[in-house]
Parts: sequence; structure tokens; C-alpha cells
Amino acid sequence: MLLKQLLSSILPTVLVCSLGTSPSLAAGAETVKRPVTWVLTSGAAPNCSQLNPGVTTVVGDGELHFTTHTTKNPDGTLTMQIQSTANGTAVDNNGDRYRWVYANHLDFSLESYAGHFTDTFDLISLGDAPNLKVRLSWDVVVDPNHLDPSEIIFRATSLTPIETNGDPFCDPI
Repeated sequence: MLLKQLLSSILPTVLVCSLGTSPSLAAGAETVKRPVTWVLTSGAAPNCSQLNPGVTTVVGDGELHFTTHTTKNPDGTLTMQIQSTANGTAVDNNGDRYRWVYANHLDFSLESYAGHFTDTFDLISLGDAPNLKVRLSWDVVVDPNHLDPSEIIFRATSLTPIETNGDPFCDPI
């Protein structure tokens, strides 16, 4: 789900950079910190198939650190690296408590609108409940002509799974 947020937030930057209207983005880094909350559900859309029997909802909160780094390559092309990390606490509908950790890294060309991301989410029980882990390594292509960021993941992005471990719908960020 963070990928949708991520692409929604970088699409305007990608378009501005590709049109050459923002020379300040030619190189540099920017970091943003913000609170994050999420909900995993069983049996609802999207359905997290990895939740333990009897668990219908897990609610988490924490802090997200989001860093973008734009680099101008020797050939004049631009690439963007985006690193997102987050952690916090969660509780399920049975009162079981968890710590969670999230990391996402995206390398993205501002010329081809293509990139690759790795994504991990770990929900670690502080009691006897089993842990939940999701690992993704996927290629992504964004259609630069699509200007509606709220629809980008569904109508304008090609996602190609390279490696998937766990249920992607169990990665709530």
C-alpha cells in the first residue's frame, strides 16, 4: 500500500523533472517524517490471508521516515532513489500486542519511468502469537501521461513481481 502512496507522491515530481521545469531537483536529498497508522483485516478487501485464526483485525501505528535522493547521471539523465522506513506498535482484536518494522527501497529512472523496489514488513509478536513477514522484490513502470495520482497504481502502473514471499495484502503500509 505504501507503493501507491509513494508513487502518488513522486508522480508530480517525476513529471516536473522530466519536463525540465524544476532545476532544483537535478540533484539532492529530502527527508520527511510523519506518523503512520494502518489496519490489517481478515476476510475483507484487501484480505490479509496470513492473519492467525481468530484474528480479524490488527491495528498499528508508528513513524515513517521517507527519503528521496535525486541524482544527475554523467549522461544527463536523472535517477531517483526513495528509501522508506517505519516502525511502531500494533494490537489485534484479541488484545495480542506486536512490534512492527517496515522498509522499502525504490530505484527509479526519471527518463524511462521504470524502476525496481524491495519491500519488507515484519509483524513481531510480543507474546505467543505467530509472527507475520512479507518480502517483495518487484519492477514498476509508471505511465507519465497519467495525471491522476489517486488512480496511478490501478490504471497507470505496471507491476512485475520478481520475488514475493508472503501475502502482499499483509503489507499494510
